[in-house]
Amino acid sequence: MDEFASAFFVALIEAALERQGLSPPIGPAAESGSQKVALSTKKALVQGVLAKHGPGPLLRVGLGLPQFAHTPVADIFAQARDPHDLFDRWLRMERYFHSRHRIDVKQSGPRDVVFRHHAQSGPAPSAAEDIVVAGMLAALVEWAGATEVGLVCDDGETSWQAIATGQVVADHAPTATDTARWRLSWTAFQRVRPDTRPIEPPARTANGRALDGELARRVFARASADPTERLTVNACAADFGLSARSLQRRLAGENHRFQDLVALARLQTAAELLAHTDTPPSLVGLLAGYTDQPHFNRSFRRGMAMTPMAYRTLAA
Repeated sequence: MDEFASAFFVALIEAALERQGLSPPIGPAAESGSQKVALSTKKALVQGVLAKHGPGPLLRVGLGLPQFAHTPVADIFAQARDPHDLFDRWLRMERYFHSRHRIDVKQSGPRDVVFRHHAQSGPAPSAAEDIVVAGMLAALVEWAGATEVGLVCDDGETSWQAIATGQVVADHAPTATDTARWRLSWTAFQRVRPDTRPIEPPARTANGRALDGELARRVFARASADPTERLTVNACAADFGLSARSLQRRLAGENHRFQDLVALARLQTAAELLAHTDTPPSLVGLLAGYTDQPHFNRSFRRGMAMTPMAYRTLAA
């Protein structure tokens, strides 16, 4: 999604401003129902907020989360196993949309992450864009279950405390000259939502593949519970109390392979979203766990012998 930013996050910023009794410095950044907004529009929005109100409202972007807690994109982050997994999910989302502005994790400890916000190409993000991304990550980590979240901007020469024990403490312009580098910390993490959602595998998947082995059905259900997770054979085997070799051998005895079942789970998720929701195809691929939209389109066409839009039309 080069040159574009997700409308979900822009809408979240606008909702947070409303919760704080503030009006956006520009008109609505995204038309209702749009899945993308011009990067220049998003930039003007956050820069206008910083110039008029300081960094506080941008750091409080998490105030908008309750309004979007039950949306599919929010669900991706709600399923994070810990803050490090949440950062991984954020990185995958950036890659999926080919975002120009991304984060790099520079250091990762048991209770903190040091990251830098930067541009893949073109001009560097503005201070306002750095601040709102850092504030959003802090809000998501806390929302997922972290306690006493802290956020410090540190350019190597000066540091600027933005959030302390979950509370925004910086309502004035940052003292750090470089607002790209941040340290996000927490004292404990207790996952808010259950580990997995109960999934009842179908007798046959959307493309007609039979799921007739007990272990194959369990693996399919495990992968379907969170298709955006990068599920490995080692992690799945550990969940079932097996070694990776034993899992693969038993699946082979049922005429299945682990990687095929994970791919089937993603395909099934995508097919159900296309058939039963109005989620745009550009977002379906992300929610189903594909690397990017071209990868989704290729995989769906290979698995279903038609494009995602053709399948939606057929299922209507």
